[in-house]
Amino acid sequence: MRGFFLRRTFFDARAQKVIAKILKDNKRSIRAFVRAGFHLAKEDGNTKTYTITMEQFLEWLKGAAVMQKEIYITEVDRERLKRILSEALNSGKASEQAITKLEHEISKAVVVNPHQIPKDIITMNSRAVLHLDDEDMEVSLVYPEDADRISNKLSILSPIGTAILGYAEGDIVQWQVPSGVTEIQIKEVLYQPEAAGDPL
Repeated sequence: MRGFFLRRTFFDARAQKVIAKILKDNKRSIRAFVRAGFHLAKEDGNTKTYTITMEQFLEWLKGAAVMQKEIYITEVDRERLKRILSEALNSGKASEQAITKLEHEISKAVVVNPHQIPKDIITMNSRAVLHLDDEDMEVSLVYPEDADRISNKLSILSPIGTAILGYAEGDIVQWQVPSGVTEIQIKEVLYQPEAAGDPL
């Protein structure tokens, strides 16, 4: 629907730019506008202003057919994950597929300050309830050295761990696992260190 509105605005009304002012707490709308190609222009009080130009919309249209949902990670997580990837490449402790998938997720992610990450996003060391294989399971997303299957602490380098990084409560993720493609629903984010104000 938003794509149709933008087409009418740019092609019929000949607008050069569309501006959207959104309340900072309205995370759902912010994600929707970012997915539609809008870029953050400024923050003012309780609102964020997003814009998209004709040129940016045309670029978005080119990639819309293959565009995946945007994910969000913090600057701190990105730097730590880059180090983990480097160590994994040098040590051979992770498969090439696992490394490649995590690299891809990091490369496509929107990187934000830890204090600005929405509280319903899964970051490193978050705990969430997932619906997977017809059952609910509570998991923690951890660094490889903290992984523990018995405690449902999933390594970021595991298929499910990589799949849920940066996604939000309510999202449904289609992901390739050893047994095939599975659907993961993120039912609830129970704990996020950034939201809790815990040391990162």
